[in-house]
Amino acid sequence: MKKILKNFIKLMVLFLVGYFVIQSGWIETVLLPRMSKDITLFTEKVKEGSLSLQTNLPSQSENEIHSSPEKIPTSTMIPNEDYRPLPESIEEDLIRARILQLTNDLRIEQSLEPLSSNEQLEQAAHIRAEETERSFSHTRPDGRDFYTTLNENGLNYTYTIAGENLAMATHHLEDEKMAEFLFNGWVESPGHYENLIKLEYREIGIGVYFDGEILYITQIFGTPY
Repeated sequence: MKKILKNFIKLMVLFLVGYFVIQSGWIETVLLPRMSKDITLFTEKVKEGSLSLQTNLPSQSENEIHSSPEKIPTSTMIPNEDYRPLPESIEEDLIRARILQLTNDLRIEQSLEPLSSNEQLEQAAHIRAEETERSFSHTRPDGRDFYTTLNENGLNYTYTIAGENLAMATHHLEDEKMAEFLFNGWVESPGHYENLIKLEYREIGIGVYFDGEILYITQIFGTPY
């Protein structure tokens, strides 16, 4: 009987405490805000974690760029109104004339004497232009120096000083503009530029060769005895 009475008293106490808590609003002012704050903090931490993880991953567009070669910017994808498909043939005389004009214009700007075109130098330059398809070097394919062309194959150019400029590029512009394109490359290169404006030179030969894709141009400078 006493045991039953004790249990009944405990139940009444719990009931009264519960009733008091509900009536006093303690759950709304203490428990719920505390729970809400904990949930909010947890949510923010999860969000922060996801953001930090996302920053270590490429975005979809970035991932597409990295994985799709066709979307990587390249010079071939930049529109160029001057671009031309490979020609079947080229106007060698036009290219030679333009290179000679540009060379002499540059020399005149530097208060230097213009160069005269020399037939023997031109023949040697043509041989060298063809050779540079096999070996783009001032050393000939057989290992000899470039100036050995000046005294073979019927040529006999006697000189006090000689020099050579080489250039090559895929033919992608009109012939005249290709000449300008390659000439500008020489101007921007200290060693080639030095040949272009060398005071001692008096004559020049220009060789042009086209293999169906690559345009090769050679300048041989000389000062005869």
